[in-house]
Amino acid sequence: MPTPLVILARIGSPHGVRGALSVNQAGEHLRDFSGKKILICPAQNVVNGILHEYTVKAEMQINRVDPVKGTPLRLELDGLTDRDVAKGFTNCLIATPLAELRAQVQARRSGQSPNLHDLWYFEIVGLEVIEAEGRKPVGKITQVEDLGLNTVITVERPPAGDKGSTALEIPLDHPNWQSVDLANHTVSISDWQIFIPAE
Repeated sequence: MPTPLVILARIGSPHGVRGALSVNQAGEHLRDFSGKKILICPAQNVVNGILHEYTVKAEMQINRVDPVKGTPLRLELDGLTDRDVAKGFTNCLIATPLAELRAQVQARRSGQSPNLHDLWYFEIVGLEVIEAEGRKPVGKITQVEDLGLNTVITVERPPAGDKGSTALEIPLDHPNWQSVDLANHTVSISDWQIFIPAE
């Protein structure tokens, strides 16, 4: 099996005549890869921000990400100076190996736990969700899905009585996500009951 890759962005259409590329679905972390090599892969099924089966179309270095602040909109790749060649990368994915990114993230955080919004999807999946007030378990995060305008987190709840397991779909921007404890692999939440599906 190939090494899992984390998706950093999706390439859009060429920008200008010198081989620059527009990008979307990119976070500000894309700038951390300026001066580093990334992999360019044809679009495949992405689960929780990770590619498990893929082919690599190119390995190139990111020279520049624009604008310098806010959401990245464009990038320049080392050696890519032709608009027609750049057009061949349209809709491809920019990725980096999961193991390498995990090591970078852990080293940068130095044991500090960030907010849920600051985590990569691969760090969110698997977290145990607990009540902020009573510290009772709510469930386990099994999926993070980017729906374009919002991102939804799926929390699987354990079976209760004669009922099977149920799932809660909670927006990532829900204001009552609270502290993340990466050491204990938990995240707390309040007012989660409003997301219980109606019977």
